Amino acid sequence: MAVSPAPVPEWWDREIDHEGRTLRPDVRAAVQQIWEKACAKARKQSVDIYDATTIMENTVAQISNWINNNPAPPRGHRIPGLLMHNFHLALLKHKEREIIELVDHPDGMDCYPSSFEWQEKLHCELDYASLCSRLTAREEAIVNMREISNYEWTAIGEAFGISPSRAHRIYAAAIQKLKLAYEDSRRRGSGKNAGGAEETDK
Repeated sequence: MAVSPAPVPEWWDREIDHEGRTLRPDVRAAVQQIWEKACAKARKQSVDIYDATTIMENTVAQISNWINNNPAPPRGHRIPGLLMHNFHLALLKHKEREIIELVDHPDGMDCYPSSFEWQEKLHCELDYASLCSRLTAREEAIVNMREISNYEWTAIGEAFGISPSRAHRIYAAAIQKLKLAYEDSRRRGSGKNAGGAEETDK
């Protein structure tokens, strides 16, 4: 028996944001195009759909304000992709905050399965967030668009106003940075463990 897709809440279109600024009509139209896909992405990330609505409202306000203040705003057909990309980054930050809160308050983890797989996933997400601090904002965004959202190089290039080959080169350099940062963190961790063992032997 086929499982019915989860219902998509209706998007409440508004003319102004929470700070009273007028939202651009092209951005308001773009969110209507991507809202169903955004809801599916939020569910995939295990983000409550009502939290996702708030995240999208903030993303719409940010993009609208950014375009108004950008001397070279993106063309209209790029706005849906720009919205989805920034929404996805905001989802990741939301999940990161949730993970950190769980780590800070371990009693709240009782509702999660106590398995090695889940704990390993938690540490991997925290490590990834830490490693990404070594990247520029553009490098991190391109890596996330490719690795997490599976965007094609053409779409990534369009989002940043660069060629697909340039986007690929930035991605390759960023991945190399992440590998070096990971190896460095492993070496430091091994050094600390070795140091602790030496002190215990004494």
